[in-house]
Amino acid sequence: MKRIFKTLAIVAACAVVSSASAQNSLLQGIMKEHNLSATEAAAGILVGQALGLDLDFLVDQGHRHHQSIMVLGPALVISHHTGHDLGYVLRHKPKGKGWGNVAKDLGMHPGTFNKMRKAGVSFESMVWMNMLDKKYKFKEKDYKRYRKEGLTDFELVLAVVMTEGKAGPMAKAAKKIKANRPKAASKVGPGKGRGKGKGGGI
Repeated sequence: MKRIFKTLAIVAACAVVSSASAQNSLLQGIMKEHNLSATEAAAGILVGQALGLDLDFLVDQGHRHHQSIMVLGPALVISHHTGHDLGYVLRHKPKGKGWGNVAKDLGMHPGTFNKMRKAGVSFESMVWMNMLDKKYKFKEKDYKRYRKEGLTDFELVLAVVMTEGKAGPMAKAAKKIKANRPKAASKVGPGKGRGKGKGGGI
């Protein structure tokens, strides 16, 4: 699945906007130099600029902790706001526990994302929304609109970084990314299995 998404992201990156743009050239250069998918490169650009971190450091941390930069994003934000080392933050996230709970446990001020939190947005989405607003002035209402239209947090980060959040190119990027998603090979409906679990009938 990870390999499929990486391929999809690269296809989408090449198809969305002209490679003549400076931002797209930067994105493609980072993808090639660090062997990253388009989403990983976009996340690296965004996190690096929003938190003042070097891309080489982010790539190194991803390798060291066996995590993608997209997954590390919330942990890096918690580390930035609490002063705790990234490794310490990661060790405090038990399986199944959300980043919002980890942030609270480690003393991240509850007012940091208070306005967004009231709107019922997940901590992870708030992290990306906040960074995109900080770097590209991409507003909360636009973020919510594209999420409602079906883009994931990861796809939104890619689209905004590629287009620098400009309205016209952003709308085209969103359409292209959705159009380039891999089609499901087959749809399996709920079946009547013999086990006691809630299987898909396979």
